[in-house]
Amino acid sequence: MAETLALPDTDSNKRTPVSDTASVLSEAIAGSSLSFDFSTGVASSGHVEYPGEEHPRVTVKYFVAEDWGEFVEKRDARLCSRCHAFLERLPRIATKLLLKKSEKCEELRATFESLECSASSGCPLCAMLVMVLAHYPPEERASAGVAYFRCRKLREDIYLDCKLTASFRSPLKIQLCDTRSQPVPRLLGASTGGYFSSKRARKWYDHCRKFHSECVETAGRTLPTRLLYYKNGSLRLCNSVDLDISTRYATLSHCWGKSPMFKLTMERVQSFQTNIDIKELSRTFQDALQVLADLELEFLWIDSLCIVQDDPDDWNRECLLMSSVYGYSDITIAAASSTDGSQGCFYERKMPVEQLLHVSIVASYGCKRYTITHPPNPELVQIDWLPPSALNNRSPLFSRGWVLQERILTPRLLTFNSSYLYWQCASWSGPEWKRPGIDESQGRHELRNLTIGKDYNWHEVVRVYSRTQLTFPSDRLVAISGVAKRIQKVFPDQYLAGMWRKDLERLLCWSVVTPQQGTPLVYQAPSWSWVSLLPGTRANLPQDPRGFGRLLVQIANIEMTLTGPDPMGAVTRGVLRVRCETLLCGMAVSGMILSGNRDNFLANFGSVLSSVRLRLDSQPNMADPFPFYLLPVLQAPGNKGGRLYIRGLVLKPTNKCKGEYERIGQFRKDDDPGENRPKIFKKIGSVDFAKLSFTKLDRELLFESSEGEKGPHFITIV
Repeated sequence: MAETLALPDTDSNKRTPVSDTASVLSEAIAGSSLSFDFSTGVASSGHVEYPGEEHPRVTVKYFVAEDWGEFVEKRDARLCSRCHAFLERLPRIATKLLLKKSEKCEELRATFESLECSASSGCPLCAMLVMVLAHYPPEERASAGVAYFRCRKLREDIYLDCKLTASFRSPLKIQLCDTRSQPVPRLLGASTGGYFSSKRARKWYDHCRKFHSECVETAGRTLPTRLLYYKNGSLRLCNSVDLDISTRYATLSHCWGKSPMFKLTMERVQSFQTNIDIKELSRTFQDALQVLADLELEFLWIDSLCIVQDDPDDWNRECLLMSSVYGYSDITIAAASSTDGSQGCFYERKMPVEQLLHVSIVASYGCKRYTITHPPNPELVQIDWLPPSALNNRSPLFSRGWVLQERILTPRLLTFNSSYLYWQCASWSGPEWKRPGIDESQGRHELRNLTIGKDYNWHEVVRVYSRTQLTFPSDRLVAISGVAKRIQKVFPDQYLAGMWRKDLERLLCWSVVTPQQGTPLVYQAPSWSWVSLLPGTRANLPQDPRGFGRLLVQIANIEMTLTGPDPMGAVTRGVLRVRCETLLCGMAVSGMILSGNRDNFLANFGSVLSSVRLRLDSQPNMADPFPFYLLPVLQAPGNKGGRLYIRGLVLKPTNKCKGEYERIGQFRKDDDPGENRPKIFKKIGSVDFAKLSFTKLDRELLFESSEGEKGPHFITIV
């Protein structure tokens, strides 16, 4: 409950303070026999005496931000008997939830018909509950008939929600706060391209330029080859060699989609340098020009208008420059909700106008004042319990592979989604109703920090990028090359098709969240890299790999064949020559399920079968048995209980060269103490692979080369 109502974009407004959790609880238990130690969070009595049983006096004021303007009080608001009884009990409900006597309380039940009837008769709370139900499909409402609303504690706030299906949508938020001041809406203006939104964007931009010196990098600055020059309503293409190196410019991040696009071609280069007919541009491009003017900038970079689209040589050259194009831009404008250029940056807000109910409850224990709001936050209208940044991640734009590096590399990101604006820079981020210097950041531009030396978290880049989509899967390495270059600039290391040489042995144990359906039709990367997966297949690198046990393999040699001159770009082949201690044989057969776990299979450990847990990269066809080989890579140190941890790769032979394999998955072996394990596992907390020996015939069949029965042995992975 320790929140503050966000106020509008005027300097004269004062924020309405909300009591912190300690004061809320103090008021809630005032006059009771319960004493509460806020330093320890422990109550001295297990019995709570709630306020007296007399009927409290309840008064309400109902406000609606009509037409996305200021709040207007509805003078004819009258509570129905059902809602009046609920609000009488609200202090008791809040006390129970805040003291964790209960996580949820089912408090209000009504038929849809009765709610709509009460709302039309002037009950403000029923009107707000009707808005909650409006976010469920008609068929769900029809099948339910009766709505059960319950209070739920989420972190330090209380919500009144209705669960018709598996999810909760657009609940009401209940806050204990001072209701005597005139409320102000968080969002003003029906369009995200209107006066109030553009004013907020300009204030964000000016504040960052003035106070966030770390958000822009100037060392080694370069300009894009071409830029669009927009001034006084005219637009033309210019060459950057004629511009001062300090020229500020914006970039546009957008979805191309399938609709026809007006773009730069070899035939149009000369005419574009004289004039570009703005009427020929898509709605998204025209909206971007308006944002450019609102920010008082004159130069803009748009890929389809600044790269010659029918010149492969120009495209290949410019793709190598993406790191600097976005990295040295002043700001990136993101049309997040549009699937193509026809939809634009600006939207009529896809959410209801804000409603607010001030409630005063007077009884013998004193006066309690609550504010009930809908929607509680704009992002909760469609999707539950997500911060605005998470809602942005689900937008059409941010599901595209090329866009991730645009988000990471740009110093400032101004996002236009279907309901509100969102700002991100290296120092502060927040939605349209938040202000830097006043409101706390809702998570800084974390990925941006990777490229300016604050962190090195390639794991997060892989996690986010692997789930994105690409029109051409062959672009998978090219579309992330800009980020790789910036990271290499700060943390020098050898880049290997989406992997880094440092700790490469451990990083080989990456895994998929869900196996991909099928395999890529074109070559993307060697099988030992997560880049080999189909776009959209989520991959995770092992967290903190350096802290995970002893290495059982060593990479003896690496051979990479690049498509072009860019070491961060596409590859045609990648070969690892691996020195290993052993290679274990296994067989997966149809219906083989052990202990109820569908990814358990059998492997041969020294002539003894034992179960291992496989996570295959692709969904296997279990119609026929298939052989596989396990390459142990990591072994965790044992503990006193003798628990065993092994991680490694699942391989299959290519049948092209001796000892050559390709990765098909990842495995782990987790044994509890006391399990009937093979003899080689008897050593507490470890496997003694030295007890495994291979005959000359085995070595000829399994390995590229071998130095004896007990190794070391060598294989290649492609």
